[in-house]
Amino acid sequence: MSALTVPLPDSIPDTFLAYVAGFFDGEGTIAACIKFRVNRNSYGCVVQVAIGNTNKTVLEYIQGLTGLGNIREVQVKYPNAKIIYHWALTNQTDKLKFLKLILPFLKVKRLNAELAIKYFESRIATGHLPSAHNPLTKGELELIKRMRSINGRRRKNSYENLC
Repeated sequence: MSALTVPLPDSIPDTFLAYVAGFFDGEGTIAACIKFRVNRNSYGCVVQVAIGNTNKTVLEYIQGLTGLGNIREVQVKYPNAKIIYHWALTNQTDKLKFLKLILPFLKVKRLNAELAIKYFESRIATGHLPSAHNPLTKGELELIKRMRSINGRRRKNSYENLC
């Protein structure tokens, strides 16, 4: 099996995948975070794939059927706010697997998912696992630039500083 071949579960029904894709379109995130590593004097990137919600049960359902991700409770800053739960994928292979599973059903986040899939496939092909803090290729930088432009993010440590 090649590094780019990610086995996908056959037993997950399309109705579940469509539900998860719709839920992810509304509540999920695909975010490219640029980080400057002082000890390495270089930039790195982490692409986050996560869902935040106040309903822990639905996140446990997604986690249980996919077998992917971790759920944690997020500190709430306001005294009367509901508890927020965060389901997140922690490695590039799981992120790639999840996005490939739901891609056929995504509407809102489809383009970002396609770009993230290309990014993860590139990182896996170059052997940059599990750490995402290795030098990025020009192609990977372009994918990050496109993802960040879709999300409308422009920050000091942005991709313009990398090119």
